Amino acid sequence: MDDFYKTKLCYYYYTPGGCRWGDNCRFAHGDEELRQYQYSGRHFLLQCDGSSRGNPGPSGIGYVIYEDNSIVAQVSMTIGYGTNNEAEYRAVIEGLQHCLNEGASTVEVQLDSELVVRQLNGEYQIRNPRLWDLADKVFEQFEEFEYYPTITWIDRQQNHRANALAQRATG
Repeated sequence: MDDFYKTKLCYYYYTPGGCRWGDNCRFAHGDEELRQYQYSGRHFLLQCDGSSRGNPGPSGIGYVIYEDNSIVAQVSMTIGYGTNNEAEYRAVIEGLQHCLNEGASTVEVQLDSELVVRQLNGEYQIRNPRLWDLADKVFEQFEEFEYYPTITWIDRQQNHRANALAQRATG
């Protein structure tokens, strides 16, 4: 069977009558089967955070990359002077580039900045021109992955490693 079709969800699967082809259908039936075929390459989890002392002020980023629940990389980096939101975007950009360099096919990005997550998911407008430029870089990087990355919000406790790395970078 050609795996290309399994990367697409069956249109009829969710209709009241269901798919008439059943197990012989060439398309994926449900999210589990879809995920099984979609992420055939390396799938990373990127947790990232940005920090700024003074906002604006000296800024730093931190990110942790996981593959199969194992840490691939942990990075703490100073990035100069800027706002906290700029640091959040820079953490995403640097983390995505690291994932690309490691050969990821796709990545799930997790942040504790609800604003940045909602902006990148198109739920909030980006009004700051500097953030627009940074968001454009993120979207350009998304196009480099085999499968389009996802961005989700997590609370600070779940993002404690990246947060500690970002805090360390800002001193």
